[in-house]
Amino acid sequence: MSVLYKLSSKTRLVSGSIIFVLGMLSFLYIYKYDTGFFEGFITGILIGIGFGLVITYKKKE
Repeated sequence: MSVLYKLSSKTRLVSGSIIFVLGMLSFLYIYKYDTGFFEGFITGILIGIGFGLVITYKKKE
């Protein structure tokens, strides 16, 4: 996980946003089709990583 936080600020923000959106889309898919535990676990990890990358965004001055 520390590898993700060593990325530049802009890369972290963009990749976090993309990962978060993918996680939310997979959440909607799981909600509609009730696919099971493992897919929900992967979705939770995606949302957590995406959210973590977005909130740790720090703009350098």
